[in-house]
Amino acid sequence: MIFVLNFQSWTYSVLQINSGILKPDRTAPPPPGKIYVQKFLLIALAGACGATLRYSAYVVVNRFLTTSFPWATIGVNTFGCFIFGFIFSLSEHRMVLSGDTRIILLVGFVGAFTTFSAFAFESFEFIRHSQWVLLAGNIIVEIIAGLIGLALGIAAGKIF
Repeated sequence: MIFVLNFQSWTYSVLQINSGILKPDRTAPPPPGKIYVQKFLLIALAGACGATLRYSAYVVVNRFLTTSFPWATIGVNTFGCFIFGFIFSLSEHRMVLSGDTRIILLVGFVGAFTTFSAFAFESFEFIRHSQWVLLAGNIIVEIIAGLIGLALGIAAGKIF
């Protein structure tokens, strides 16, 4: 079985070699809808932008705050929740963004910008070093700040 990308229509085809000749594979189950290579590339590009911005935020915050508390992760995740709420609100209430644009921004950019894994790792480090107060503070602040950021983003999207 061979996957062939068509960059003119931004789709792919499944081909199978039958007697040395490439033919469409009619026995392969069809993909769930058309899969567009362009959307994958745009999600990857948006993800690269989100990851780069997240790293930049870490560098800036850690340059000014020299503390063991993970303020950079909390700030990035809270702002990411705000962006998520704003984009969701714009697409749901104002119909300003298409479904594809929403997926590209939320999955690509916001997905790469925010970081649950860093939150989990930093919380684990507090457990490992028996820093129970910092652990509780990190969990409480991260969740409450994220919910507030999301709510503010939704509200901003409704009035934008």
